[in-house]
Amino acid sequence: MNAAYEHIRQTGAQIRTTAREFGVPEASLRHRLCGRVNPESVHSGPQPMFSNEEEAHLV
Repeated sequence: MNAAYEHIRQTGAQIRTTAREFGVPEASLRHRLCGRVNPESVHSGPQPMFSNEEEAHLV
């Protein structure tokens, strides 16, 4: 994802083509480019419900 993001920023390539070339979702790449998602983030999915300590306490 980061490589595709940098490729577009440096070359101005089309989002759809770059997404296909790098094998990443076009919408995710578009969201990073427009600022909807932080380009530095690498997490996907919802935030964990419990911290590691809370989870260890439950188990």
